[in-house]
Amino acid sequence: MVIAEALLGWGGRGEEGPAGWSGDINIPEKVKWSSGTVAGPEYLADEDDEFRNEVLLGDLDIDHESYGPDKDEPESGLKVVTRGHTVEITEWTDIEAANGEEQPEGEKISKQYAEVELDELFDPKGVHRGSYSGDDRDVSIVELASMDEEDREKAIVAAAIAYLAYHGGDEEFVNEIGD
Repeated sequence: MVIAEALLGWGGRGEEGPAGWSGDINIPEKVKWSSGTVAGPEYLADEDDEFRNEVLLGDLDIDHESYGPDKDEPESGLKVVTRGHTVEITEWTDIEAANGEEQPEGEKISKQYAEVELDELFDPKGVHRGSYSGDDRDVSIVELASMDEEDREKAIVAAAIAYLAYHGGDEEFVNEIGD
């Protein structure tokens, strides 16, 4: 962006052109591009994806943690963290507290872990979308990029819960919630 502004401002020779997604700037259906390819706006669609992923969502810093129903004596926990465009989802469940039955030593707390890329998490055709009541199936990755930080975190956490609920994750047993 800085380079583009500098080039446009250099010597006063440039004018800003139309901006937006490739489908929004009225590219004719048949254009011969510098590579020799003849195509319409779909030719630039992958650049739209690159821009969206690298620029608009490149600085995600989600580190959500919640425990319930009582934070001091939790029976379950959830952690959602972003690392680049990867969303890490961890859920803990105290099996004894959940079913009221004593569990063997080392099998009291179930931990599920999954990793998913943002594109897959917000794929409108993803079978997990909407499987959790808090996940708004209509939120796309493009809309996610335009949200404020608080709404973006809520949307990512809700979609992560839906993803883990539908697909599950790698399960292991741990000694404490948070391990």
